[in-house]
Amino acid sequence: MTDLVERPLVGSVELHPGAGRTTVVLLGVVDVSLTEQLAAAVARAADAGVPVVVDASAATTIDTAVAASLAWLAVSCPRPVRLVGATGAVRAVLDSTGVAELLDG
Repeated sequence: MTDLVERPLVGSVELHPGAGRTTVVLLGVVDVSLTEQLAAAVARAADAGVPVVVDASAATTIDTAVAASLAWLAVSCPRPVRLVGATGAVRAVLDSTGVAELLDG
C-alpha cells in the first residue's frame, strides 16, 4: 500500500493596476476560501476605469464562487474583460457556468 502525502492546496489572487490596464492574476487553486481577496481585487479592477485582463495561466483550478466573481466583474466593468491563459479545469468551470461567454478570450 502506498502512503499518500497530503499537500496543501494553496492559491492566491494578485492585482496589478496600471495606467493602461488592470490585471487580475489567479494563481494555483483559487476557490471560495479566497472570496474576500478575490472580491477586493475585482472591485478595485472594476473601479479602475481601464481595461481589465484576467490572467488564469497560473491557476490550476477554480470553483463556482470564483466564476461568480468573474461574472460580476464582466458585467460591472464599462469595458470588456479579457481572459487569458485559461485551460483545463479552469476553462471547464468557466464554460460550464456560462461565464466564459461574458469574458473576451
